[in-house]
Amino acid sequence: MMWNPTCHDSRALEHMETYMALASESISLLYVWGHSWEFQDSVRWENMKLFCQSISSDKGIWSVSHGELTDYLLALDNVRIDSDHIHNTNKNAEIWVKTTQGIVCIKPQQTLQL
Repeated sequence: MMWNPTCHDSRALEHMETYMALASESISLLYVWGHSWEFQDSVRWENMKLFCQSISSDKGIWSVSHGELTDYLLALDNVRIDSDHIHNTNKNAEIWVKTTQGIVCIKPQQTLQL
């Protein structure tokens, strides 16, 4: 409840093209919310299917549920950063950081030297 979503599912297609056109070296979030009972409207259901198919086909976009995003954000809380290292202390979660070399994955229990 602390995050304001980007849009309701009824406006997801309006935001999709802009989001997909962002530079691949940026870390960003497109947060779409809605209720399953609202998909009784066949037009909204078809629009959401198109949105999900388009977003999920882009390998540079990580599509997750709210729960998965929450788990990731909690994993970020356990990362230790000092002047020349980033240490991922998590046992199961990989994290992603933007460095001068681009976006880098740090595996669980791995340290990245800066």
